[in-house]
Amino acid sequence: MADVTATPPPVDRRASTPSPPTDGFTEAEKAASVLIGYTMGAVVVLPFDRVKSLMQVDEVARKHGALGLAARILRTEGVRGLYRGGGVHMMIAPYTTFYYLLYDGIQARGRALTASPASPDGHHLVPLVAAIAARSVEVSLRMPLELVRTRMQASAAQLSLADCVAALKAQPLWGWFRGLVPTLGRDVPFSALYWWSYEACTRRLSAAPALKGSTLATAFVSGALSGIFAALLVTPIDVLKTVRQHQPLGQSYASILGAIRAEPQRAFAGVLPRLVRIPAGMAAMMTGIEGTKWMLTQQRLSSAGVQSQS
Repeated sequence: MADVTATPPPVDRRASTPSPPTDGFTEAEKAASVLIGYTMGAVVVLPFDRVKSLMQVDEVARKHGALGLAARILRTEGVRGLYRGGGVHMMIAPYTTFYYLLYDGIQARGRALTASPASPDGHHLVPLVAAIAARSVEVSLRMPLELVRTRMQASAAQLSLADCVAALKAQPLWGWFRGLVPTLGRDVPFSALYWWSYEACTRRLSAAPALKGSTLATAFVSGALSGIFAALLVTPIDVLKTVRQHQPLGQSYASILGAIRAEPQRAFAGVLPRLVRIPAGMAAMMTGIEGTKWMLTQQRLSSAGVQSQS
């Protein structure tokens, strides 16, 4: 495998966003880089997702602890048990691609509108606003698939995709969007915090002597640090979202919040696998995105060199 940490040609940092760069890349190339990054992240995060979801809804699972629960799943279900819901997870890939492209477009527009001689990169809150807007739209569109994925991962019993779809068909349409409010409450603040801190980390690390010129290393470190920061703050909302989607349709938010108030430690159930899952997954995804960007850039430079020689 090529060493993608080698020093790439100078890059305009104004185009260094969490999604593939706007300048010089087609929409298809940007979408491809996001899909590659999403796939790399999925390989990392799915086992942690399964363990985290079970710990959030099952008292017995919490008693096992994260490592004990993972070992039990491996013994009883094999590796496939850790990756349950993986098919649905990959079905969400187009929505994630849409989110990144929308984020990229909003941010580019926002930077252009707020740029000034004193701030040529635009206002520092542009990434935060772009993330909030893009994630709000994307979450609303993918909710039925999010519900199916959560139910498959949070079920201790064998539950197939066909079983989940059949259960959805038996529910009213609004039931397909169960958990929308806490999902928005989790993902929108997470995205805002993540991309705001990612942009800040990227700018600082790009100037650090140890990482200067290493796009891939900068993306990996920025993705991991920003993921830890954002994940810890929104974990209680993630617990509320998982429990709401796992429980019967008639379960109210009041009853779930009452149970959490009675056992406050439940607000951070599954926090350990989540804190590993988020930074590891985001670092892997950003590495895939930036690595694809680097390879496309190198390919174009190579092609340009061949053409100039001819």
